[in-house]
Amino acid sequence: MNRSRSTMRAGKTVVVTALMGIVAALGASAPAAWGAPATATPPWAVAPAGTYHYRQVSPAANPAPTGTVVVAAAGAGVQLWTRSFGAQAAVSTSAISYKSSGIYALAQSEQLSGTTLACSFAAPPAVLPSPPTAGLTFSGHGACTSAATLTVSGAVAGNVMLSFNGQSVSTVLVSSTSVMSVSVLGITYQVDVTEVDWYLPTLPIPLQTAIHVAIPSQKSTSDSEFVLQSITQP
Repeated sequence: MNRSRSTMRAGKTVVVTALMGIVAALGASAPAAWGAPATATPPWAVAPAGTYHYRQVSPAANPAPTGTVVVAAAGAGVQLWTRSFGAQAAVSTSAISYKSSGIYALAQSEQLSGTTLACSFAAPPAVLPSPPTAGLTFSGHGACTSAATLTVSGAVAGNVMLSFNGQSVSTVLVSSTSVMSVSVLGITYQVDVTEVDWYLPTLPIPLQTAIHVAIPSQKSTSDSEFVLQSITQP
């Protein structure tokens, strides 16, 4: 097991140099065989609170842009996940609820150009179905402040092998698309974010994430890919 630790004021930081380092850091249970595709996955475990740090691996840049997923308890069995990946996508915060049938997004806020748009779902989508069977789909439509709308959809691709720090591991691949639309003075602005995430079985925080952002009105697109580097726990 290859791990290195350093003590920080905010808590313990575990630098991920091998897959088993993540498992040990979070106290998660390792599957019987990391190299074998999972045949069945139990309901997702509750994501341990803390800050998950990512580094951009594509496109190459020096210094490499960073990303974070901050997981915090919000009470009544709800967690808040705040995601920020480089300058490619808006900072988003999701209110997450766990059920035996999956992980559901109750509400979501997006920060766009200094404006925060808060959205709620009348029928919360299961953004991570359980078990994550290949072919399962999810979708949801949120009503937001400033008369904006948020549409979320996605699908479970199934189990795929991922090369992570030189180790071949079985992961659950999930793709999703979110479309945020808002009208200002009669002009509709839209941001489309397509994301592909690779997850360890049971752990709902991605090992790796690929993000495509498109802003049709500006004829602008960008692509980036991030890999989990370290975890800081409270």
